[in-house]
Amino acid sequence: MTLLIGAWLQRRKGPRPWTANLPRVVLVALLAVGAATAAGLVGWFASQWLPAHTGVPDTPWLTRLRLDLPISAALAASVVSWRWHGARRAQPRQP
Repeated sequence: MTLLIGAWLQRRKGPRPWTANLPRVVLVALLAVGAATAAGLVGWFASQWLPAHTGVPDTPWLTRLRLDLPISAALAASVVSWRWHGARRAQPRQP
């Protein structure tokens, strides 16, 4: 999730105007909620699909994916976007 967000923010054509113009806290909150939602869906799907379709038994760590993945994705997205926005503001504007 962090790799996707970092690559999306640091694309070659430059940042999207709305990401650079939003206040840092708003950008971090939006990306953290989006990452947590996506990771929550992946965790929910994995915890349901893996035991039913593979040889992986239904274990406690598998059910914790529903909680652990969204929390870690939100933290990672927050750190990446906070640092990206701060580094973006520190760079001088080019003509």
